[in-house]
Amino acid sequence: MPFVSRKTVRIYNGIGLETLGTGKMIRSAFPPGAVITGTIGELNKNKNQQVLIEQAKNNSSMFVAIVGEGEERGHLEEKIKKYNLNDRVPASEALRGFDVFALPSLKEGLPYVLLEAKLAGLPILANHVGGVGEILDNKNPGEFSLKQMLLKTLALYR
Repeated sequence: MPFVSRKTVRIYNGIGLETLGTGKMIRSAFPPGAVITGTIGELNKNKNQQVLIEQAKNNSSMFVAIVGEGEERGHLEEKIKKYNLNDRVPASEALRGFDVFALPSLKEGLPYVLLEAKLAGLPILANHVGGVGEILDNKNPGEFSLKQMLLKTLALYR
């Protein structure tokens, strides 16, 4: 945006870490020492959670947590049952219980859950769609804090 570049300011969405929880609930659903790849989102075709189930089918050491509700729930449960993965793909809450966060979406806007995963310090596997690159390419997760968002917003009005 060459004509307005000096007139614009980027202010990232802000999020508070205190909302992320401990992860104990999700950890207790898996064997001790399991490395958990998790995702959180609406269960629909665009979110592409089935790719995680397919990967778990081919990798016996992969444990997957899929958190969410939606139209694809029945289809995903059928795949889990078909591949006999019931003990490796529970659906629960608690982002901090994951070892890796996956966002296999086919399309996205600016996924808020990715901000949460980044601020939780999780390694992230994501398709580079929509606003995903804006989050992942930023090397400073502190830019996404509520404090930074408020400070930058207030600076615009001074």
